[in-house]
Formats: sequence, C-alpha cells, structure tokens
Amino acid sequence: MTSTGVELRDPTIGHARRRAFRGRTVTEIASKVNVARRGELVDVLGRLAREQNLAVVMSTHELELALRVSDRMWLLEADRTLTCDTPAALAESGRIGAEFDRGRMRFGPRRMVFDLEAEDSRV
Repeated sequence: MTSTGVELRDPTIGHARRRAFRGRTVTEIASKVNVARRGELVDVLGRLAREQNLAVVMSTHELELALRVSDRMWLLEADRTLTCDTPAALAESGRIGAEFDRGRMRFGPRRMVFDLEAEDSRV
C-alpha cells in the first residue's frame, strides 16, 4: 500500500484509506474535511475502490456531492421507502426533488444541483 502526497499531508485521508481496507463504511467523513479537501478525499476513495475492487459505502448528508461521485445511491424517503438507483435515474424520476424541495429551494434534475428560485417567481 502506497500513500499519495495528499494522503501524507492530510491524516484524515490516510485514516479513510486504512478504514476502507478493513471493509468498513465511511460515515460523514467529508464533513470533517474542509471544502478544498473534499474532492481530493472522494477521489482517493474512488481510486482505491477501482484499484482494489472494493465497494466504498459513503454515508453523507451532502446530497450534491453524492450525486456527483456515486455510481449508485440509496434514497430513504419520508414514507420510509428505500430506493436504489443511479444518481441520474433518481434525479430524472423526480424523487430527489419530491423529497428535498422546500420553500424556494428547488432541485434541477438536468444540472443535478439545488437552486434558489427568485422571490417574484412564486405567485
């Protein structure tokens, strides 16, 4: 097992890597890393998954991050329905918007991000 420069500079990434090799899940680890390091962390985990033929299960409340990096996602809806599919399929089905749209905040399935509607767009 070799370490990248990022892993040597950031002990959180090294810790995640060691945990992945023991077959554990990675729970909210991105929340403990600053924004600039999140992409690097997810990239390292994805590379490890491919190189070692591992399944990395990442639990996060950062939905937009999960949509960008996941091959498949589990979505637990308010009625306790659990759906597993690709991020694109969940977005296109309207399930993400139905579950998370609140007030002026709306999920855009084409861009797979949340946007804030203008004040005057709601009548």
